[in-house]
Amino acid sequence: MSNEPDLARRYTAELLGTFIFVFVGAGSAVATQYVGVVDPGSSLLVAALANGLGLAIGISITMGISGGALNPAVTIGLLLGKKIPAKDVIPYIIAELVGATIAGLLLMAVSPSSVGNVVHWGAPSLSSAITVAQGTLFELVMTFLLVMAVYGTIVDKRAPKIGGFGVGLIVLADVLTQHFPTVTENLLFRASLRRDYCQWDSKFSE
Repeated sequence: MSNEPDLARRYTAELLGTFIFVFVGAGSAVATQYVGVVDPGSSLLVAALANGLGLAIGISITMGISGGALNPAVTIGLLLGKKIPAKDVIPYIIAELVGATIAGLLLMAVSPSSVGNVVHWGAPSLSSAITVAQGTLFELVMTFLLVMAVYGTIVDKRAPKIGGFGVGLIVLADVLTQHFPTVTENLLFRASLRRDYCQWDSKFSE
């Protein structure tokens, strides 16, 4: 008899893990605005810590059930590496998108709109100083590093047993890298939701 969790448990784990990540990450943007943090360095650090720790916790909670992909790009990366069955890819991605959507909607339900609207509920925006091609290239590089971190710290059996914190650290570093003014117009807008979820959630804040 296989000890592998059933499909419902795995898909639910992906949904809940993504929910944790997005709610914490986007919530940091709203919370920072609410308490009136105006120092860019402080705002950047809050965003980086919230996103990195939120993802680390989400992965650590779910990796024993679903593998803790929590990201369509990671899910596809695991498929390419033959670490996840092809039949699970679409359900995983759907679960991740649903989890992100629920997180965005709940954040909007529990937060003052006068605060959330100012930061677009954490939705991303591309700086007018760079082109779409430049922004896309930056995203590709950062997503590549994310997937590499997953393989190097979780998938590889020789990796140290640190749960999702290796992946969380690369996300934290990713957010700090986005300090460049040519990359983002508003650090909190861009940093609050990771790239593969925020495009979905931002539809609810337009």
